Amino acid sequence: MKNLLYLLAIPALFFISSCGDETEPVESEKIDEPIAEDSAATAVETQFDPKKYREFDMAPFELNAVIMIPKTYHKEDDEDGTPVDRFDQPEIVHNEGEAKWEIRMPGHKDRYWHMEIDDWGEKTQTIEMIKKEHESQKNIFDFIYFEEGDGYIRYSKVLKSDNTTISEADAKSMPNHHFYCVKNIGGSSLAFQSYRMDDFRELSVKQMLAAARETK
Repeated sequence: MKNLLYLLAIPALFFISSCGDETEPVESEKIDEPIAEDSAATAVETQFDPKKYREFDMAPFELNAVIMIPKTYHKEDDEDGTPVDRFDQPEIVHNEGEAKWEIRMPGHKDRYWHMEIDDWGEKTQTIEMIKKEHESQKNIFDFIYFEEGDGYIRYSKVLKSDNTTISEADAKSMPNHHFYCVKNIGGSSLAFQSYRMDDFRELSVKQMLAAARETK
């Protein structure tokens, strides 16, 4: 009889042990939840690839700076009729005496290369100033910041909708990206930004921002 009770007790002990395992996970197997962080603070910095760009002197257009533009080519016949590669030249829009320039690259494969440069002279421009400007527009637009560093910011600007909420992932895939970058060149505060009257794909903005940061 004692042997029978002993045999019945063993399965019961296993059952109690199993129930305990289901309701109380082993401490070493618990996984900490990830901590949400600001996307602009954790984004990978846009890198500059010197093999994809070339220098372009803006001095003939009344701007004392050398900017970077895409190193793209087109075919053109040489004097003897031999087709050769020629650099694509940027289209510069500038009115003499004004402190504003537009730079476009014709036929750029990433659809758009269109940036603006404003020369503010000794009046310093900062990223905080553009973010304050965004604050004043938040009743009209949603701003999502993807990347921010010393003197530059990359973001999306989406028209607000009462019935639609745009996630960060959706915003990244939409053509609503922009950048703003400030540099001091020769004592003048220069502000670079994507063309204000248009929206851009993320790749185009990353390339323009990388080039703007290399201005000298």
